[in-house]
Amino acid sequence: MPQVDVLWLLLSPVLVLSLVPAPAISETAQTPTPDCHSNTMCGDVTIPYPFGFSEACLWDESFTLSCNHSFSPPRPYYSNIEVINITVERGEMRVFTGVSRICFNSSTNVSDEYSWWFNFTGTPFLVTPGRNEFTGIGFHTLALLRGKEDDSYFSGCVTTCTSLDEAEFAGNSNGCTGLGCCQILTPSNLNKIEVQWQVSTNRAWKYSPCSYAMVDEKGCCDFGFVGATVDMGQADSAPG
Repeated sequence: MPQVDVLWLLLSPVLVLSLVPAPAISETAQTPTPDCHSNTMCGDVTIPYPFGFSEACLWDESFTLSCNHSFSPPRPYYSNIEVINITVERGEMRVFTGVSRICFNSSTNVSDEYSWWFNFTGTPFLVTPGRNEFTGIGFHTLALLRGKEDDSYFSGCVTTCTSLDEAEFAGNSNGCTGLGCCQILTPSNLNKIEVQWQVSTNRAWKYSPCSYAMVDEKGCCDFGFVGATVDMGQADSAPG
């Protein structure tokens, strides 16, 4: 793997999803059949009804999970997204998400690009408003977030920075305020996530060749200055 200077240490981002409609699910859902226990496990994660791995344990097929036994302990998944925990009483499910990136090997040439997306259309889930935020990280970044079934939501944030010292000071004192890192809260009724880039040049490519963007739980992930050379593979290690 090539090695690059990365300004921020990326931890595995977490997304909070809302069950819709939560009251109907938590109060009026039928109990599972006698062939299913009301709570099952996948590794260390409890899987409460109406979720399950078989028809006998589901309210309907939109609550189907899988248990991936290639890990030790096993890990539950909703589609291709790893589930951290489910709280039916609050109508919430927390999952790991991906980190999108764009990298340059010159000021105008993109050497690597990956965009994370997920479409919750047709599922009982929405991205929980007020609990999640969209984060952009880099020295010269315009990260865009597109959402909703009809693509009617379109927003983003911009980062700038002139030096590693400036970014270190901002990261240690001001948080994500635009110097190397920017954030916006996610809106209501967001059932689709697509991260896009509006960047054609990177004047800071020699000391910050890559930019990153993600949708994550508000306050869940730390972004600390590392100022050292790290393997690009570490930035790809987040589950999901």
